[in-house]
Amino acid sequence: MHNKMMKKLYGVSLLTLSLLAVHAARGESYVFAPVSASASTSYTDPAWGLPVSMINGSGLTGEGYTATHTNASEQNLFWHSDGTTVSGQWVEFDLGAAYDLKNALIWQLAQIGLTTRGVKVFTISVAGGDHLFSTLSTTNLNIATGSANEPVQVRPLVAGDIRYVRFTIQSNYGDN
Repeated sequence: MHNKMMKKLYGVSLLTLSLLAVHAARGESYVFAPVSASASTSYTDPAWGLPVSMINGSGLTGEGYTATHTNASEQNLFWHSDGTTVSGQWVEFDLGAAYDLKNALIWQLAQIGLTTRGVKVFTISVAGGDHLFSTLSTTNLNIATGSANEPVQVRPLVAGDIRYVRFTIQSNYGDN
């Protein structure tokens, strides 16, 4: 029933995110997940596709650059907008403290038959503790491979003293 319902939705989906930071005191790089996630909208009836699914490790196997994400149809393994629009939807990540960032590790929506719902073009904005955002870049994600285990996509996110990261979606790969 969920698959039939999902095919009728408009919107955009994203799987999960980790960030690569540099430890200020030691100059070492390490991968971590944000402490919370929120979104402009989420599909909530039934309650699946919530933003927390992007940061809680749901569906991930492995760690860091070698981790893969399952393409299972379980809707609690990814975020999905409320289905009314694509452009302008956003997801925001609270890192819990300020970090010097280097990259975002992103796993694209890879649900079988629905990969064109994945994010195509998005804007990355960042903010410090003041929660005042500035645009860092506009970039894209490749369409998902549709393989059983979706590989990570790495996007530059070079910024210092950052607590909040926001992705504002411009387009998906065209699924309605």
